[in-house]
Amino acid sequence: MDPIAKIGCGPYAKPIYGQPIKLPRASRMSYAEYASHESRREWQTADQLALFSRNPRLWQQVQVGISDEPRPCAPSPAATLILEGRAEFENIVSTSRHGREYLACCEMCRVAVEEHEHAMPLLQDGRPNLVVRRTIRGVKCQGWADYIGPRGIVALEVVDCLSLLEEPAAHAPILARLALIRLMLRIDGGERLPARIIGVEIDGAHRCGVWHVTNNHIDRFEQRAFDSAEMVRQSKMDGHFPTLYERVRTIGGAA
Repeated sequence: MDPIAKIGCGPYAKPIYGQPIKLPRASRMSYAEYASHESRREWQTADQLALFSRNPRLWQQVQVGISDEPRPCAPSPAATLILEGRAEFENIVSTSRHGREYLACCEMCRVAVEEHEHAMPLLQDGRPNLVVRRTIRGVKCQGWADYIGPRGIVALEVVDCLSLLEEPAAHAPILARLALIRLMLRIDGGERLPARIIGVEIDGAHRCGVWHVTNNHIDRFEQRAFDSAEMVRQSKMDGHFPTLYERVRTIGGAA
C-alpha cells in the first residue's frame, strides 16, 4: 500500500502507512434501478435529503408523485470507460448516438486519469459503481459510490473545465453524496474513510485533477445528512411538511 503521508523532506522523509481498509458491505445494481422513481421513493439520496432541507413541502409532493423531481444523470461513457473498462464502455456506446469525436474524448479522459500520479492509485484494489444502503434515524438512505477502495471513497467527475469543481456551488452536491456514503458505512462500525474527488475534462486539454477533502469539512456534510434524516423522520411522524416561509422574514438591519 502507498504511504498516506510523509514526515520530513528530501532524503530524510519517512513514509507513514495507514491501516488497510476492509471494503464495506455494498451492492451492485444498474444505475437505472438505483435512480428509478420507485427506488427513490423508498430510499433517500443525498440530493433528496438536501431537497427536504430546502423545502419539506416540495419533498413531500415529490414523494407522493404530485411534483416531479429532476432525474439524476447516469454515469458518463467516459466515467464508464475509466471505472468499468472497455467492454462495458463499448456495450454502452453501441446503443448511444455519440459521434466519433466524443468517443475519442472519452479515450483522452482515460489516458489523463491513468497518467495522473495521484489519480490512478485511488482507483486500484477496490470496486466501482456501488450502491450503499443503510437506515439512518429510521429513514432508509442510499448512495451511489463511483469507487470504494483501500484509499477511501472516490467521486469521479467528468466536467467541461476543472476550475468548476473548485466552486462551492459545484462541489457541494458532490461532497453531500460522499458524506452520506461515508456516514452510512460508519453505521457498520467502520472508520471514517477518506473522501476524494477525481476530476477530468471531457473537452480541451483533458486535464485531470485530484482533490482530498479534509475530515473536518466532510464531517460537517455528514452532520447535515444526519440532521436531515432526523427531520424527515420527525416530519413523517407529525405529518407536517412546512414550506419554511411560514414566518415573516426581515430584509436589512435594524432601523
